[in-house]
Amino acid sequence: MFNQDRDSLSIVLTEQSIKIAQARSSGAVVKVVRRALSGSTGDAVARELKAALAGFNPKKTHVLCVIPASVATTKNIEIPSVDPEEIKSIINLQAARHTPFSREEILVGHVNLGSYQSNFTKALLVIVNRNVVKERLKVLESAGLEVHKVVFEPEGIARFYAKALNVKKDALPIGIIDVGPHSTAVIIESRGTAAMCRSVPIGTRELSSQGAEARDKLVAEIKTSLDSYREEEIDKIPAYFLLTSAQGIVKDLQPSLASALGTPVQVTSFIDHLRVGGSFKKTLERDFAEDSLTDVLAPAITAGRCEVNLIPEEILMKRGVEQQSKEAMVTGVLVIIVLFLVGLILGSKNYFKETFLKQNLRAKYAGQHEEVLKLEAELRKTKIIRGLLDSRLTSLEILRGLYAVIPKDIYLNSINATEDGVVTINGIAETTSRVYAFVGSLSESKSFDGVKTKSTAGKKDRGKDMIAFEIEFVLSKNAVDDDIKKDAAQKSTGSSKAQGVKGS
Repeated sequence: MFNQDRDSLSIVLTEQSIKIAQARSSGAVVKVVRRALSGSTGDAVARELKAALAGFNPKKTHVLCVIPASVATTKNIEIPSVDPEEIKSIINLQAARHTPFSREEILVGHVNLGSYQSNFTKALLVIVNRNVVKERLKVLESAGLEVHKVVFEPEGIARFYAKALNVKKDALPIGIIDVGPHSTAVIIESRGTAAMCRSVPIGTRELSSQGAEARDKLVAEIKTSLDSYREEEIDKIPAYFLLTSAQGIVKDLQPSLASALGTPVQVTSFIDHLRVGGSFKKTLERDFAEDSLTDVLAPAITAGRCEVNLIPEEILMKRGVEQQSKEAMVTGVLVIIVLFLVGLILGSKNYFKETFLKQNLRAKYAGQHEEVLKLEAELRKTKIIRGLLDSRLTSLEILRGLYAVIPKDIYLNSINATEDGVVTINGIAETTSRVYAFVGSLSESKSFDGVKTKSTAGKKDRGKDMIAFEIEFVLSKNAVDDDIKKDAAQKSTGSSKAQGVKGS
């Protein structure tokens, strides 16, 4: 999710101010802004935030919302598993037991502190009220920002110092004391991350206004935090504690803390570990003389390594659906483009192939075009002659067929033939039996098909009783074709004979 070539833009929202920092994972700081709030409502904070973002480019950065220790509940627990998925599932089931809120009212994250026994894992549980996070996300969204990650401030600070001081994972833990304007974060770094953290509601403002009383109370609270760490046997005792600021009021805590904790306390300014120019460093020291840069810059530098992400599940699901929709849309567009290109390639191939063939065929057969036209004209003439022969032979075939089967005692009065080849004959015979015998002879003839008697009736002819009849039939097509073939054969034979005579 976090690419090395993109900066991180972290935002810390408190009741008094907005702090924004843009930095790289290498420790290089691009820009830092602190702006006091003039209103406490969500809309007022969003307007102030939007104004403070002038000069930043959120679209080219990973936007982080930083959750301070003061609004979170932390608890060190032991989990009977070393599988990351099982650990996450167990934490989700047991988280509500460590807070008065229901599971639906809280967001849960954890820092894996590693296994210490067979099949057992230690973890720092981080619990935050869901509304606290959603209110901050709503302000950032109103300012036009899309948050990529909601990080836990103490984890970012612990990871920053582990890398800045090059602390080995098997080294003794280090205590970190970061004093802000109104609160102090007490963090114990172990194995490169935060093993314990606690927020004490005393900061530089209280130290300035209340003097020794606030100092003694702060030292006592830090000692209580260390005693609790010892009693819970979270890890080994810190090798030393360090103060993240070298300003006078914080530096003055060093002797009291060393005496109360019984552990060396060093002053290690956070700014000294940043990659900033001399003039920029002086500007930061001046602008943040009574404030802390650690809470806003450390998460920006270490966000890619932080485990805790307190973005609500519904937002992650919504973004997942939106991402899938975008991917599906992109895939659809790519498929259409590919299909278009394939169609274009095939179409171009067919076009050039067709053009090539046409050009070659025309060049090859151009000389034969006229001969083809002549042959087509001859074929049309042949069809016309064939039609004339068919019509001429039909009448002759009817007469020839009738002549072959008609008896001497039957007289024909008329013979009619239609264009469809239907023939009707009218005649007279001495008896009805002679008519039926004639119909039978017609039916047996190969020249006629569909022979039927349409009518028979008595009639006087020259004083004799006769039978008038009407018969209908169709001339067989085979008979006409056979006749044409015989005609052609006779012509061919005659031509051959003539050539033979001529040759001799």
